[in-house]
Amino acid sequence: EAALFAKLQPLLAAPQPMSLGDMGKTMKIPLPALQKAIRPLVAKGVLVQINDKRLYLPTAVRALADAAAALGARGPFTAADFRDAAGIGRNIAIDVLEFFDAKRFTRRQGETRAVVGDPAALFGS
Repeated sequence: EAALFAKLQPLLAAPQPMSLGDMGKTMKIPLPALQKAIRPLVAKGVLVQINDKRLYLPTAVRALADAAAALGARGPFTAADFRDAAGIGRNIAIDVLEFFDAKRFTRRQGETRAVVGDPAALFGS
């Protein structure tokens, strides 16, 4: 686990980390093997799995949550607002916002979102 994390950490350090599939290609690990290998790291909270194709370091998820919270303090915000505030691409912004919705940190209301929960929920089960 430590060796895998050491290989993943530099790939995840970017504000917009590459997809899990691209990480597997870069590290020359087949995607199914990589998906299996990351499970213990996700279970221990060393990594946060946003969806089946995206991983983040917990510190990056906290920074993204802070960006959403700052936007939410001013009122409802759009995916484009979040994308710009977080400095990430549109598709990844939507992936992150859907993760936040699923964890009940944000709630989608039409084309906008509101912060409705505690960011600590992002690191729960």
